[in-house]
Formats: sequence, C-alpha cells, structure tokens
Amino acid sequence: MSGKKMISFLGTSAYKAGVYVFGGRSKETRFVQAALAAIFQPSEVVVFLTQGARERNWQSPSGSEGRDGDLRLKGLEDRVRIEVPSIRFRGRDIPDGSNEEEIWAIFQEILDEVEEGDEIIFDVTHSFRSIPILALACIQYLRTLKGVKLGGIYYGAWEARRDSADGGLPEVPVFDLTPFAALMDWSQAIAEFERSGSVEAMKVFIEEEVIPRRRESRGKDAEAVQLDELSKRLARLNDSVTTCRGKILYETDFVGDIRARVEELKRLPNTLPAFYPLLERLAAKLDLLVVDSPGLSEDIRRGLGAVNWCLHHGLVQQGYTLLTETILTYFCLKGGLDWVKMENRGDVSAVLNKIGRKEPLQGHVYGDSSSLADCRSRLPETLFLDYEKLARRRNDINHSEMKQDSAKADKLKKELGTFYTGFLDYLRSCN
Repeated sequence: MSGKKMISFLGTSAYKAGVYVFGGRSKETRFVQAALAAIFQPSEVVVFLTQGARERNWQSPSGSEGRDGDLRLKGLEDRVRIEVPSIRFRGRDIPDGSNEEEIWAIFQEILDEVEEGDEIIFDVTHSFRSIPILALACIQYLRTLKGVKLGGIYYGAWEARRDSADGGLPEVPVFDLTPFAALMDWSQAIAEFERSGSVEAMKVFIEEEVIPRRRESRGKDAEAVQLDELSKRLARLNDSVTTCRGKILYETDFVGDIRARVEELKRLPNTLPAFYPLLERLAAKLDLLVVDSPGLSEDIRRGLGAVNWCLHHGLVQQGYTLLTETILTYFCLKGGLDWVKMENRGDVSAVLNKIGRKEPLQGHVYGDSSSLADCRSRLPETLFLDYEKLARRRNDINHSEMKQDSAKADKLKKELGTFYTGFLDYLRSCN
C-alpha cells in the first residue's frame, strides 16, 4: 500500500542530543530520524542498518530499561516509541557497502522497500560512503519505475549547530536539499529541449512543482508565474512546429516573447541560483529560429527559422512541409498575390512545378484563378528551380513511400538541408 514513507540510514557514531530545527518546528532528540519524523509526519520510517549500526545505535544497551527520560541511553528503536509513538519505525539490514557488489545490494534493498506511488522523504544525515549518490540515483530511478513522488531530501547539520548560551542543548539546523533534485529535473528537461525541441519533460515538472506554487500563492509567486508562462510559450512554439502551423509561426514573435520571459526570470529572486546558466542555454537555443537575410519580410524569416529548427531536431516531415509552404508564401508576396488564398498558392506551386519539369504553362489550377502564364508574369524572372524536386520529396513522405521515385530516410534528411541552404542562397542572390 502506497503512502508517505521516510527512508533513513543509521551509522555507528555516538550521537549526541540536540534540538533539531526546520521551518519553525523543532524536536529535542539524540536521533535526527526521530526529529524528522516528528516534523514531517510520515506514515512509516524505514531505517537501513549495517550490522555495526544495529548493534551500536538501533538496539538499546543492556541495563537501560526504565530510563526513558535519559536521552543518552536507549537505541533508536526504543527512543522513537517514546518520542514519536504514533509513527512506525522499521529497521532493514544492509551490507557495509565495502565493494561494488555490496553497493548494488544496498541499491536493490532501497528499491525493494519502495512501493508503487509512494511519497518518499530521504534523510541523508548519517549516510555513509556512496549513500548520497545512491539516494539521488534511487530517486530518479523510482520516479520512472514506480511513479514515486519525492517528498524531500533532508540533512541534519550537526556540524552547523549553534550552542545554547544557557548551557542547554545545541540547536541543529535541518537543511532542505530537495532543490538539488529539482535542479536535476530542470537540467534534464532543458537538455531534452536542446536535443529534440520537446518541452514534455518541462511541462511535467511545471505541472507537478510550479503550478501548485502559483496556485497556493494566488499569483503572488512571481518566479512561479514566469516559469509557468515560459513553459506555455515553449509548448506553443513546439506544437506550432510539430503540427506545421505556418500562420502562427509567421505571425508570432516566439523568440522575442520567450527571451523576454527569460530576462524577467533572471531579474527575479531565484529559488535555484544554479538555474541561471540553464536559462541562458535555453535562450541561446532560440538562435536557431533567427534567420538573418537582408530584404526578407518578418513572416518569411520566421518560416525559415522554423525549418532550421526542424533540421536541428530531426523533424524531417515537418521541415519539408514548412519549407515548401514558406517558398510558396515568398513567391506569392513577390508577385503581389494574397498568400493566404489557396488558389494563389496553387497557381504559384503549379508554375514552379511546370518550370521545374520544363512543361508549358497552360491552364490554371483553381476555378476563377488567373492563368498560369499570367501568374508567371508576376513572379521574379529568376525562380528557385529546386522547388519541383522539393515538392516531390514532400509528397514521398506524406504518401508513406507509396509513390514512384521514393527516397531512403537518410537521403530525405540530407536533401532537406540541401533544399534549405539552396533556397537561402537563392534569396541572397536576389538581394
């Protein structure tokens, strides 16, 4: 049965009593496990023990019976029955971790302890050797394997204790290390965005971590608001490219809008200081959408930027479609034709195809549209002659290789880049 479970590790040191403090709450105890259990109220605490830890700190020493008030006596197993009686504690044996085989065995013990859908709190205060690394690895692995939710990672910092002025117990701060797991999430999400243009990992993280912050603050958490808005704009950009929404791509300044969000985030107090460099990487990625070519209208530049985005993210079918349609838009504009009207786009496409096949310009494509000869007279004298081959490749993809003159996948990828650079060269030669 899934629930809120705390996982902790017990060492062999002679632990001293202190007052553990976190978020305005505190607990006087010798064992940080008891303090964290009192503060975070998990349904169960599982304490991983080596044989040495079991003998020195889990089991009560002989003769300590009846001394409940003495914090120096009794092992953790008995102390928690007194200090946090409502929470169940269980010990689970693990090897010392003195070799790779034992480290893997510890990893497996942790995995076996966690159930599908558990919320896990990790206490790494008394972890030894490789345990902190194992904890982070377990977190990532279990979130994927068993849908586990991370409730937090905490460290009772005895070395940062503050001694009491009146000779009482020292005050021991509890550090929240959970943001470092969030930083890992952001790193992976931005790496995925850089690699594929996908924002799915980012959306999941935003939905789980940021939107609740925005909701709880009623919109006053400025960082959460901006992160949410940034995610929405990145998602709209990605969706517009993957579904070939040419009009939206032409009309929307995605680059300026997203960069403005990034700059705003950099000005705000940031919960993750190390997040700033990741934001810079995200903003730099937008350079793919910027095509500098003198004399081009903004919509054509944005269309070509979307093609460049496709080239760098393996979106071959979308790249062919967006390049083909951007070329048609360009020639419609050069001919003074309304590029939104399908009959105009059909005529321009027919002219480019017939010239590419060296066929006479006869007839027209759509009902009342102008003749192809008249359409040709309105276009530049020099045309992009690879359009006809580009259109054939686009049809090859859209018809699932069922047409004649089909190309292999690697050739389609390579030729898309060739068509793109060829059209850019054509544009530069015209200016």
